[in-house]
Amino acid sequence: MRPSVQPRLLSPRTNALARFFCITLFGGSACSSEPPPASAGLMLVVDTDLAPGKDFDRLQIEVKPPAGNVEYSKVFSEFGQPGLPLSFPTTLAVVDRNRGAESITFRISIGKSGLENSPVGKPLVLREIVTEMPTDRVALLRVHLEWMCIGTAGAKPDYVEGLCPEGGTCLGGRCQDWTIDSKSLPTYDERSVFGGGSSRGEGACFDTSACFASGVTEATDSNCTVARPVGNDVNVALAVPDGAGGICSGGACLVVLEPNSSYGWIGNGDRLELPTAACDLIAKKSAIGVVITTACPSKASSLPTCGPWSAIKTPATLDASAPAVK
Repeated sequence: MRPSVQPRLLSPRTNALARFFCITLFGGSACSSEPPPASAGLMLVVDTDLAPGKDFDRLQIEVKPPAGNVEYSKVFSEFGQPGLPLSFPTTLAVVDRNRGAESITFRISIGKSGLENSPVGKPLVLREIVTEMPTDRVALLRVHLEWMCIGTAGAKPDYVEGLCPEGGTCLGGRCQDWTIDSKSLPTYDERSVFGGGSSRGEGACFDTSACFASGVTEATDSNCTVARPVGNDVNVALAVPDGAGGICSGGACLVVLEPNSSYGWIGNGDRLELPTAACDLIAKKSAIGVVITTACPSKASSLPTCGPWSAIKTPATLDASAPAVK
């Protein structure tokens, strides 16, 4: 899935790029974290169910603008530890100064350095998205880098190659169409990214280990569903082997599945429908099983995970009296 033009490393200050973009990376940028109100464009939000700095130590963001042959391509490595500049969620403002509606391509990849000769070392996950630049607002384009998609990217000497068929990208552990209609995207509001707060650190984060401390393992059926527990705040996670990724504490490693998403779970009466890829991974012993709890607010996309990598440091309130399962 190689683009027609080779990636080139460009500074956000490059004049050719600035004709189309104001590039803003949360935690270290020359631009404001909020695009000018009169501008139209996209706010790319990158988050993950992995542990940045532990599961991966390289992040590459590539953008092919809506016109011309200029590309933005940058690799980041300073994140995942206290005091380092790049936190998660990471935001990238792509502001269209010409108000064109042409197609724009994003490629976001993560990997482990020192293992293979690609921009991110050994690639783990690649998401590719083709969409249009909105002409009347700044839309939120969220890219969730998934544990279930590990292994869907390959290494080239100067390139991260997607292993899905052309026109596809991994979502919910499966290859799906990489095209997104920008009209379907919500308008950007930083409260929906930073746990009800802002990039300055207000808001709440999801404390995975504390939330699932009282979690109980549930068996999946042949349709990859599990019983729904009593309670409004339901949380579901895949338990994975130590060292396989996810957020770990005391030897237990978890990959949280978000509700009402193509890469998470969907409520259906008294059952919770999980991605079929999750059950495939359990069958292959790549995942141990499904853990459920109701001890904390549901892990919505607006609630980032807590950790050394997190832009938000205040955990959402636990409900100590809530039962873990019915």
